[in-house]
Amino acid sequence: MSGGFITNKNDANVTGIGTAFAVAKAIRLLADPLTDPASTHGALPAHPRAEQLDLVVTVSSGAPATAKVLLTWDAKGDNVAFGPSGTITFAAGLTTTAKRMATTSILTAPRRPSSGTSGELWLHLIVDAGTVDLVAADGDLARLHWTDTRDRV
Repeated sequence: MSGGFITNKNDANVTGIGTAFAVAKAIRLLADPLTDPASTHGALPAHPRAEQLDLVVTVSSGAPATAKVLLTWDAKGDNVAFGPSGTITFAAGLTTTAKRMATTSILTAPRRPSSGTSGELWLHLIVDAGTVDLVAADGDLARLHWTDTRDRV
C-alpha cells in the first residue's frame, strides 16, 4: 500500500487565523519532496484515505486552547472533502510556549471531484480564542498523512 503526506511547507504563509473560517486564510496542502524528502510518494492520489493531521502553529494573540478544521478541494471552501472536525485540543510547545501543536485522526476516504485540483487539498482552520499564524520558516506546519485506497484488497 502506498502512502505519504501533503504539507503546507512550499506554500505561502498564513497569518491571523482566528475564530471564524475565512477564505483568505485557506492553507494549501500538497506534496513537497524538495523541501521535505520524507514525502517520498509524491502527490495526493485521486482516491486518498486521509489518516492523520498534524498541526503546529504560533500564537499571535490571545490564548487558543482548541481548533477545528475543514478540508476542501478548493481554496474558497465550497467543495468539502472532510469536516468540520470535532474539537482538537492543542498542547503548548515544550521549548517555545507560543507554539501550539496537535495531532488528530481524520479517517475519511474522499474522492476528488472533477473540479478539484490534482494532488492538493485546502485546510481551513479556526481556533477557539485569539489568533494563530502558520509560517513554515518558524517551524509551523500542517501535514496530512494519507494512504492510497486503490491499493486495498
